[in-house]
Amino acid sequence: MKHTISITTLWGCACSGETELLKAYYSEYPEGINRRYSKFGTEHSLIMGAFRNNQFETVDYLMSVGETLTEKEKEEILIELKKIDLMKKMIL
Repeated sequence: MKHTISITTLWGCACSGETELLKAYYSEYPEGINRRYSKFGTEHSLIMGAFRNNQFETVDYLMSVGETLTEKEKEEILIELKKIDLMKKMIL
């Protein structure tokens, strides 16, 4: 299986929560972490693909094998956290 699973396939598995193929991939190719899916000129992590599709168990799994967010995704999350803090202040 080495090098035969495309990033498009991995992305689809992450987004749909199909962890079996992801587990097979990482057991065969553990150094294959942080492959990025590119769309519209932007790179996306498998973690955010799973997260945006509410596949939280898949997010946990991907983090456990060493996947990380892109820098842009980290920035997006920090902005959302700032919004949440401000919303808390607005209602108190």
